[in-house]
This record gives sequence, C-alpha cells and structure tokens, in this order.
Amino acid sequence: MTLPEDARRKIATCIEKYNTSLGVQRDPNDNWISNSSVVEEAILEMLSEHGWDDIPGTSTVHDGKHYDGFRHLMRHGSAPELFDFLELAMGFMDSGEREKCRLKLNQIFDLHQCPWRIADGEFFKLDADFMGERLSAVARDALAANRFAGASDEYAKARQELAAGGIKDGIFYATRAVWCCAESLGLIQGCRCGRLRHGFTFVGGLAGSDRTSRW
Repeated sequence: MTLPEDARRKIATCIEKYNTSLGVQRDPNDNWISNSSVVEEAILEMLSEHGWDDIPGTSTVHDGKHYDGFRHLMRHGSAPELFDFLELAMGFMDSGEREKCRLKLNQIFDLHQCPWRIADGEFFKLDADFMGERLSAVARDALAANRFAGASDEYAKARQELAAGGIKDGIFYATRAVWCCAESLGLIQGCRCGRLRHGFTFVGGLAGSDRTSRW
C-alpha cells in the first residue's frame, strides 16, 4: 500500500488548513490549560498508541518540534502510519471542521485513484469492482467530452457485453471504440492503413463473420 508524493503533499496541506488551536488540560488535578493544536495532540496521541518515544527516524518531538514531526510523517511515513495519524487528528477537530476535512481527504484519494476513503473516523478500502466501474465511467465521460462520442458509445457497448459474458462481442465493440478514436484524430483518412484495417477486421471477425461487414 503506497501513497503518491503529490497526494501526500495535498493531504498535508489539508490537515494544516484544519489545524486549529486547542486548550488542553493535561493533568486532571491541575487547572492549568496548555496551548496546543490538532497536529500537536495527534502526534502525541500517536506516540502513545504506537509506544514510540519519537516519530521514527527523528527527534522532533523530543526537541519540541511537533510540526517537523508532522511534516516528516507526511513525507516519509508508511501509509498505515499516515492513516493512523489522520484518524487521530480528525478526532481532535470539531464536527464541522472534521466533516470538511473528511470530504477534502476523500477528494484527494479519489483524484489520485487511491482505493481508500474515510468515514465515521476510520479508513476503509474500496473493492476492486467499485474502482473498476468508476474508472470505466470516467473513461467513457472523457471520450464523450472530447469529441469522441462514437467511441464512447462503442466503449459502453463493450462494457455491457463483457458484463453479460459476451467476450467476443465485447472485443468487437472495444475494437470499434479504438477505430472511432483513430478516425476522429484523422489517423485513418489519407494514410496507408491497409494493415491497420486488416487488423481491425480480423479482431472484429472474432465476434462473428456477420460483423466484419460493418467495417
């Protein structure tokens, strides 16, 4: 389980945005209130949960540099460590800020195609079918939005055939989608495409000889 560097930077920026100040009474027998923050408390809680003296590979907390520990964790921490920190940090936010932060984090994971989301304070992994359907929908929308409407329709037919178990028809329509893209890009007209056309006709023929006439 890995997280892209771009995603890590955006996650860090998100947490910094919702890193509000906190007043913490560390000793129940003492009325003294310490000035702290969401990041500081999450770092301290993480050390306690993992039994660490400091963020691994650093002496940031020992030196009183909690934010340096936070940045090190964002850049170099493992994905499970990062998720632990995020869950802890959100636990210190008020409900309004927590929900805004949750939505932003899920947007970041979605943008970078990471199969993880957070809900009710915990991360969970999306199953492969969900991710496959989402990526398929994104691909179809991208085709339709970039003057490849014909390819988008053929792609949708290919997905339907494959879902219904029609492997040969699925191959046929997928090939048609590629052909439509090539036509739209001007790669077919005015070029020597005998071999290309022959290849498409051959693949189309896998779905049945009656379909090859459509080429």
